[in-house]
This record gives sequence, structure tokens and C-alpha cells, in this order.
Amino acid sequence: MGSRLLGAIATAALILLLCTIVGCGAPQSPTAQNNVGLPFIGTPQPSMGIPALKPPVTLTEAEDFARTHPLLKAIETKVEGAKAKFMTSKEVTALTGLYTGLPGDTLLCYVDMKGNFIFTGPPGTSPVSYSEAYEVFIVSSGNLLIEGAVGKP
Repeated sequence: MGSRLLGAIATAALILLLCTIVGCGAPQSPTAQNNVGLPFIGTPQPSMGIPALKPPVTLTEAEDFARTHPLLKAIETKVEGAKAKFMTSKEVTALTGLYTGLPGDTLLCYVDMKGNFIFTGPPGTSPVSYSEAYEVFIVSSGNLLIEGAVGKP
């Protein structure tokens, strides 16, 4: 009986991890849009992101990156347009509803993308398509911090 319970717990943890990775259950943004991204879980830790651009990030470089690199969690990325702007970490959190893990005054580069972005869900679900997505870069390091999709699938 004990091994069955452990197996059930392990399976539930795996499903929760998979949902977290593909963005299921992300918090609603203040604008009440559905936002696919990684939700805040646990104790806040400083976010470092993944290497993407040479620092300091420029608006043009961020837009070019968005047009030429697929979203990491998407199975398909077709960018028709990209517009970047500088924002503080606090502003990005307010816009996306996602915790950045950085001090509120940290300068970030938010890139809004229009196009077709397809994500998979948990096993047994159909892929979902979004017409708007975003990426967030840390200006001082060039690292890609957050990416996700906005709106209703």
C-alpha cells in the first residue's frame, strides 16, 4: 500500500510540474487577460534568466531576437510583428501578473509580439493557439527572463 501512495504522489507531482512548465494555472494579469507563463511558486528567489543578448539590451536587438528565435515553450512560433519598450520590473509584474524575482526598479525590456504561437498542454489535451506573446529581457545582462502568451486561446 505504501508504494502505491508514493507512486500516486510522484505522479501528481509530475503532473503539477508539467502544468507549471507549459504555463497552466498562471495568474491573471490585472487587465483580466489569460496569461500563459510560469507562475510564482514558493519563496521568491532572484531571477537570472537564460543568456540571449549582449548587454546592455537595445530595443532593436530585442525586437530582432523576438522575430528570429522561437519561444522556448511553444511548439510553433510565427512572429508577424514585434515592438519593444523599456519597463521596470514592477511595471512588468503589473502588466503580466508574473513575479520577476528582481527588485522593482530593475530595468527590463518587454517585447510584445503579434502572430501565431502554439503551446501544448498536459497529456490528453489539445494544443492551444494565441495571437499575442511576449518576452522580457534583463537590460543589464541580456538574459531572457520571461516569455509567455496573452489573451484567450
